Amino acid sequence: MSTVIRENQLIIRENQMANITGIYKLYGIPEVLQMHMFRVAAIADQILSVWHGPNIDRESLMRVLLLHDMGNIVKMDIEPSEDSKTRAVREKYLSKFGKDDHRVSHEIAKELGLSNNELSLMDGKIFIKNDKTLLSNDYSRKIGAYADQRAAPDGVFPLLTRLREAQRRYSDKPGSSMNNPRTEKLIECALEIEKQLMVYCDLDPSDITNTSVAYFIDHLHTFEVRIK
Repeated sequence: MSTVIRENQLIIRENQMANITGIYKLYGIPEVLQMHMFRVAAIADQILSVWHGPNIDRESLMRVLLLHDMGNIVKMDIEPSEDSKTRAVREKYLSKFGKDDHRVSHEIAKELGLSNNELSLMDGKIFIKNDKTLLSNDYSRKIGAYADQRAAPDGVFPLLTRLREAQRRYSDKPGSSMNNPRTEKLIECALEIEKQLMVYCDLDPSDITNTSVAYFIDHLHTFEVRIK
């Protein structure tokens, strides 16, 4: 991988350790989007803190979840108070990668050195692939999918509450993953994935809350990402 240089002249080189908070700053990620990725990673970390199932590479899973929605900056609503830097970052990614937030996230994660396996995990854990995730033997993928589907834009919610909220939010967007003929089936799969995970950790789903994940978020602010 070549050296990555941004407009502010901060430099990230191959094999360098980079603090996740610094990466968010480097890429101009808004705080609301940062917090979503922190919440998702923290939910997974809480599960792993009491995990006694198949072996999970925590460092790899945290890298994926802390970077998984970097591309969402291209679809976020522009706020009147948005600073010029964030607006410029949005326009740069739109012109470079287009409007597909999943593609933008993939390209940024690739730029930051996620391995092919990590990129596959990031792409595989999305809601639209819940049916395949349910049948998979990859528990990193199950944890990643579940954690992401517990974290709404404004906090951590019970799984079904969170998914129904997303359905309402995307009700005017036909064809989205939350508004298509497969949505109900994918929600059923999400609930089954939750059951699969609870077999291997000393938690009840109700134990995962905004309060419980706050501890893990605090620690993840100093998570170091090795640029491969």
